[in-house]
Amino acid sequence: MLVESIIKEISEDVDDVLNTSFAYNSTAVVPNSHDTGLTFERGTVKWGREIDTCVLYVDIRNSVALTAKHQSITMGKIYTAFIKAVIKVGRYHGASTRNIIGDRVMLVFPSNGCFGHALDCAISINHIASKVIAKKFPNVDFKCGIGIDYGTLKVIKVGIERNGIEKSENKGLVWTGNAANLSSRLTDLANKTIEHPYFKVKYKGHDFGLLAGLSGFPLGLQFRKERQFPSYNAFPDSREMEIKMEEAEFAAALSMKTPGVLTFSKGDLISFERVVEKRNYSPIVFTQRVMDGLIRDKSVRAQDDWKVQPGPIRDVNDKVYGGDYTWRI
Repeated sequence: MLVESIIKEISEDVDDVLNTSFAYNSTAVVPNSHDTGLTFERGTVKWGREIDTCVLYVDIRNSVALTAKHQSITMGKIYTAFIKAVIKVGRYHGASTRNIIGDRVMLVFPSNGCFGHALDCAISINHIASKVIAKKFPNVDFKCGIGIDYGTLKVIKVGIERNGIEKSENKGLVWTGNAANLSSRLTDLANKTIEHPYFKVKYKGHDFGLLAGLSGFPLGLQFRKERQFPSYNAFPDSREMEIKMEEAEFAAALSMKTPGVLTFSKGDLISFERVVEKRNYSPIVFTQRVMDGLIRDKSVRAQDDWKVQPGPIRDVNDKVYGGDYTWRI
């Protein structure tokens, strides 16, 4: 079969990648596909670039629902106007456009002054979305969400070399690092109201640390699960507690070692209630790392009234800030 030859060729390509060393040169300038410091994998070393900077993602809110509701001609005009505006305003604030997927645009900034430039760019995009495009398309509920993070990005060139009109379509750049991943994730939340379920749990807990000094009570047992001691309710320090637990956390705390008997790892389960919390996120959201950079640079943006956003947010361990700023023009 003819397909066997292409599968064999691809298998050899994978072997070549496995046997190739990857090396990165630092830069403060945003790499592009013509950067001579970026190479394909054929050979002994595949060279990439490494840059510490801010990444901004932006996309249109509820684009699928908007497309279903409005004519394709209208949405085509909105996509065209919005993406063109983002690219232009990004360039004005010193950013380079490095990815366009549907209605989502990725902007990367040069390292120097990236914090203030990224926030200024976000405010400009928010202004254009809410005060220009939304007003020119009054029958469309047009909004966008913007997410920003800062960190180390490793950049490599991927694809294959081809000539002719398909040349640029068969190669591109891959940006790896938390800054790219988390800014994209924040964009998914920005300018949205998210329903977040959790469990409100009441249980009777017990602090075995108080018993460690009792005669005959082994010190090593004080950290064991309470349910392993069936008589703990007789101790005077048993108390009723109420906590909030994420769905996965609550599920992990439940077990049924005996058929029909539900046990709770923290103590005697009294009651639990599933609650759905509505979390509102600002149109512009960014990480603590960006805020820290603004403060270090003594940027005027650090003085704006950015609000701490609801959490927790998956894979984000620090605070996330947000706001709905536009320019006074």
